[in-house]
This record gives sequence, structure tokens and C-alpha cells, in this order.
Amino acid sequence: MNGRSAIFKATAARWIAILALVAILVAALGACSPGHSGGNQIAFLRGDSLWEVDQDGSNLHQIASDHLIGFSWSPDHHQIVLRMSNGTPPADPHTFGFGDLKSELGVTSVDGGAILQITPPDSGLWRSDAWWNASGNRLLYREEPSGSDGQPAAPQWKLSQADQPAGVARKDLPASVVLPAINSDGARVASIDASGRLLVGAPGSPASVVATGALIALPLSPGYPARPLWQPGSGALLYAVASAGPTPNVATLVLRDSSGAVHPLLTLANLQQYAWSPDGQALLVRTASEYRLYSATGALRFMWNDTSPASLPFWSPDSHWLLVLDPGSASLVNIATQQRQTLLNGAFALPPAPGDTTQAPFLRPAASSPWNRESSAFLLTSDGHGTWESPPGKTLPTGSGSGDGLYLVTLAGQSSAPQVPTLINWGEHQSVAWTTLDPNCSFLMI
Repeated sequence: MNGRSAIFKATAARWIAILALVAILVAALGACSPGHSGGNQIAFLRGDSLWEVDQDGSNLHQIASDHLIGFSWSPDHHQIVLRMSNGTPPADPHTFGFGDLKSELGVTSVDGGAILQITPPDSGLWRSDAWWNASGNRLLYREEPSGSDGQPAAPQWKLSQADQPAGVARKDLPASVVLPAINSDGARVASIDASGRLLVGAPGSPASVVATGALIALPLSPGYPARPLWQPGSGALLYAVASAGPTPNVATLVLRDSSGAVHPLLTLANLQQYAWSPDGQALLVRTASEYRLYSATGALRFMWNDTSPASLPFWSPDSHWLLVLDPGSASLVNIATQQRQTLLNGAFALPPAPGDTTQAPFLRPAASSPWNRESSAFLLTSDGHGTWESPPGKTLPTGSGSGDGLYLVTLAGQSSAPQVPTLINWGEHQSVAWTTLDPNCSFLMI
């Protein structure tokens, strides 16, 4: 027994030494690797490549290339859906990405590597970016053949699983003249057909008509569709109908609850856009002259003036803040105190407002958010010529060479003023993304 014990101890010692060596090698490789395990990285496009960087500006590295024109984080921050151009990407970069182009979609990990293509390859179809549902297991996108004029024809709506290749678990959705809405778990899709019927059903299954008379375009707002929205954390569905009476330019938003009962929520003139807060407890509305914030029951909480149809709001994930970008400024709205504060005066390259109704089916929600998941910081891009207004007159730090700055703005607390931005990277930045954004909580843009 003593001899066997000695042999056993020697063998165990050798295995322990081998395992320790393996652990050291793995740690060394991890220390040398620019990769991430997921969590809190920032991503952006530079040229036709996807880059990641840590929030302190370190660990900048490229994770994917080859004609990339769009991407979005998954809600758990461990996957990225990519849009790859079939051909040469447009020469003109856009801060907030591109509209529909001939392209393909695929999913990769936080560190890049192999791409799982979720659309048929080399199809020659026009496609949009893909938008995640809140649970991160489904991707909604549209695709169109080329029309006789060489532009995209009527869109067709698709839903794919992020872990299945093209041809597997890819569902055709009902024909819809507006952007369909996916509920939180991806089990139900709401769409509106050309006759104003509101359709609800499981992806790939026949849909049921749950309402008629739904608007497909908002009154006298060229280019703005009247789309359905699922209320986050609820089985309720929001949609627009025409208001009774002779008053022009008026629409009513109604809420169909999980039992099928319909409740008029609010009636407004010159309604342009609307979106839920991430917690589903507030509804943000924009008219031709102002923003309005309502409770989930339709009570007006507060409002502020804003006449720019190109302005874009971004909810913080905790629903406590709104970052609003206008062509000439960035401002922050504190939902609890109902205060709006101008942060930065400067030029922001925003998509223009739609000019006619033909653009309505091709509007897109923002695929990504500049907020971090803790709602304690957000990102801004600027050419460095803007003036920080808190404290007033503060100039932004800049870098050398062409491009713009990627700036980190930290919130010290729920009622504290944001800190002066930190420059974390200088160069070209498009489609900057820290987290993803539920399309039910996002405004539309060209």
C-alpha cells in the first residue's frame, strides 16, 4: 500500500503541476488578448470595420471588418448582430448608420470571430439593420427586392433567431405598412395592414385581427407612420386611431390591454412620434412644437418646447433620464425633477426629418443606445468645437488629426450635474453603441 500511495501521490503532483501550468498559460493569453468577456464595452464603426474600446479609452481593437454598415449589441452584451454590405459601402459616413441597402445579416460574439449568417447569402436584397427584442432571442428586420427604378420595393418583414443560421427559425411576418412591434419575449408580433387592421400573432403563424380602423399615418405629418408599440413589462398594445369630430390634425392613442379591453389614452394635435419608457411606466410623445411626457394611464406629467423635427431622444435603461440631441445642442432631462438642462452647444449630425409619406415604411428605430446599462454615464460624439454648459463656457478636450471625439459623460448622482466630458477616443466614429435599445422605446429616423 505504501508503494501504491507513493505512486498515486507522484501522479497527482504531476497533474497538479500540469494544470497549474495550463492555468498560467490561459491567464497569460488572456492578458495579451485585446478581447472581452462581455459586459460594458463600447463599440463603433470606423470606415467599414467594427471597433471596441473600454470606457477609460484603453483596449481599443478591431473585432470585425469587410464592408460593415451597421451593428447592434444584444441586450446581454455578449453578442453583436452585423450588417454587411453586398458591395462597396457608401462613401459618406453617417453618425447614426445607414438606411436600407443591399446587405446581409450575421451574428458574432463580443470578441468577433466566426459570423453566423442569419439571412440567405448573395440574395441581392435590400435590408435594414436588425433590431433585438428585449429578451435578446429574436431579431426583427426588413428586406426588399429592387424595384424597377433601382430603389427598394415594398418591404417584407422577417424575424430570425440569433443562434440559428439562414433557413432555420427564420419567420415571415404578415405584410405591414408600418414597422411591426415585437413583445418582450418575442412570442407575439403586432402589425398593421394597408386597410388599417391591427394584426397580432406568433411569428410564422396566422395572425388574428384584434382591431380595425388603426391609422397607418399620423394626420398631416408627412413621413411619420402610426405604428403599434408593446408596453414593456405588459401585454398591452398601443396604437393610433382617428379622432372623432371636425378638428383636423388630431389623433388618439389607445391602449389595448392583455384582456382585449381598449382604453383611449390621450388625444393630441400634430402628433409626430411616440415611444414607451423602458420600464413601461411613461410614454414620451413629440408634437410639431414640443415634447410631452405622460404616465402609463395617460396623465400629462410635464412638457418642454422643441421645434426641431430632427431631434432624437434616448431613454436611459432605468427610465430616469432622457438624453435629447438636437442639431445644435445636447440636453438632459431628469424625469424625477422634471428639469431639462442644456449640456453641450455644438453641431450634431442628425438624420433629417422625413419629407414625404413614401419614406414612412423605411424609417428605422435607433438600433443602439449611448447609455451604459447602469444609467450612470452616456456617450457623445463631437468635433470638439462645442461648448460645455455645465459649468458654462467649458471647452471640450480634443485630439490630433482628422475625425471627431468620443466623449464620456458621467452622472455623479440622480440630482447632480453631469461631470465635464472625458475624451476617450479621437478619430472617426459612426453608430456609437454602449447598449441596445428596445424598438418599443425608440423614436424613428431616416
